[in-house]
Amino acid sequence: MSSEPTPAPRILLVDDDRELRAHLTEALARSGYEVSGVPDGEAALEAIKRLRPDCVILDILMPRLDGYWVCRALKADPDTAAIPVLVLTALSRKEDLLQGLGAGAEDFVRKPFDLQELLARVEAQLRVKHRHDAVAKERNDLRALLEVSQAVSSTLRSREIFQIIVRETARIIASVRCSLLLIADDPLYAYVLASHDDAAVDRLKIELAKYPELQEAIRTRAPVLIDDVQTHPLLESVRDQVRRLSVTSIYVLPVIFRNQVIGTLFLRTAKALHLHSPQELKLCQVIADLAATALQNAHTYESLELNAAHLEQLTLLDDLSGLPNRRFLRKRMQEEFTRAQRHRHPLACVLYDLDNFKQVNDQWGHARGDEVLQQVARLLQENVRGSDVVARYGGEEFVVLLPMTDEPGALAEARRICRLIRAHPLGGAAGGIRLSASAGVGVYPGPDIRTAEDLLYQADRALYRAKDAGKGDAALASPAASS
Repeated sequence: MSSEPTPAPRILLVDDDRELRAHLTEALARSGYEVSGVPDGEAALEAIKRLRPDCVILDILMPRLDGYWVCRALKADPDTAAIPVLVLTALSRKEDLLQGLGAGAEDFVRKPFDLQELLARVEAQLRVKHRHDAVAKERNDLRALLEVSQAVSSTLRSREIFQIIVRETARIIASVRCSLLLIADDPLYAYVLASHDDAAVDRLKIELAKYPELQEAIRTRAPVLIDDVQTHPLLESVRDQVRRLSVTSIYVLPVIFRNQVIGTLFLRTAKALHLHSPQELKLCQVIADLAATALQNAHTYESLELNAAHLEQLTLLDDLSGLPNRRFLRKRMQEEFTRAQRHRHPLACVLYDLDNFKQVNDQWGHARGDEVLQQVARLLQENVRGSDVVARYGGEEFVVLLPMTDEPGALAEARRICRLIRAHPLGGAAGGIRLSASAGVGVYPGPDIRTAEDLLYQADRALYRAKDAGKGDAALASPAASS
């Protein structure tokens, strides 16, 4: 990793004496500082916010806002409080100097001053500022690492953990974009799991051929730092695409688990990226290790989650017919009933029962009976609307929920299905079994139907009426409505 000279410290000189400003600006520039000068306190406050100088040399006696006021304002703002202030003043009374120190100034130099003394005091304040910045950065980096570490070991969803990793890494390295990638089993592709500048990114598939820097990190299993994307030879094949990006440097950190690259942290910055200190390198490595743990945990967690979802699905399906079972039916009935109430739409429930089914088991055996039930399940599934819900209620009973269906429509649909069952030969290859089915229809809104259970109860009552009427047909709970 290459090391470039660090930028010159920035000094803000605030004094209403134009000649003094010019003299000091020249002397400070010769000493290697970047100097900006302003004539009064108002201009000083604006320049401090805009330039964020490393040190302020401040006169006390100025028009409008004096140096005391400027110093107090600077120290009252958490964003600028750490900037050292060197008071430059012609005042000689002890009280004036104490007032300057009380306003927050770190040091003072009396006018007329000795230039070498002034330069020495500026250098001393910059050393203090540098140590302060280093401590603040270390504290913030440790806070970030702690947050990432806690997130990885928490019960947060993997997507939330990935977002914390890229957010904190981007803040530490000052990135335009920081992304966490998962390397696919197919060596041609990777997946962007999270990007700190776009929370919507989730498993975005990318072609590795378009990212030679990623391929290099995966191949070498070592970090790849590109100081200048416009000249680095590794990016020669994608130079035209890179030129359109507002990016200066790229850093790719492989995420390794059990000696295998399973992902990368992919950082792009708008300014030259210098990662040459042992602390920075160690910090990046710790982040990569945490990311490896997060990726592995996510793989394990999501696998378990998928297994749990599969097990739950199995508990909601009927083993024989493959249809949703009674447990699933009750859940869906409640959902559909709540929706019907909210939107004031009708909801019909039809309960089918195969007539004389016991004779099938007695005459042809239970295996043939199971085949009949499976064929009736398929017949129902193939002859209802996509919005309807078909479930096996138990034994030889089936339920169909029909959203947005009123009594006449539900009764007509139930009778149509009864005719289909009666006309369909059942029983597999040796078939020839002919059965009829009776159906009971309950419809919301209706008398005494206040809950989903009431709706099913009305369908059950109607089924008894259909059986009593001679079987093979459908009936409503209300005698008058079934004719």
